[in-house]
Amino acid sequence: MACAVAAARADEVETLVEQYLESSRGNALVALRQAVSDALVDAIECRQKLAAAERTASRGFRRQMPVAATQQAEPSCIMPSGASPLLG
Repeated sequence: MACAVAAARADEVETLVEQYLESSRGNALVALRQAVSDALVDAIECRQKLAAAERTASRGFRRQMPVAATQQAEPSCIMPSGASPLLG
């Protein structure tokens, strides 16, 4: 199974190499630069999508959390008994 996957991946890599070389008219340096540039753009896009998904999940989690739990989870300052937070 692993050999089949490796062979399929090698075929995909060869196809990409051929496409980049063809689009760069055979200039290997230009093809390499374009491949790296495309990979970086894809990685940045993937990271942005992941960050957006994490924010969405976090907001959903906070919305579903019971009120008492959210109040306990928030940091609070320690005040002497009887002191008012509004009077300083």
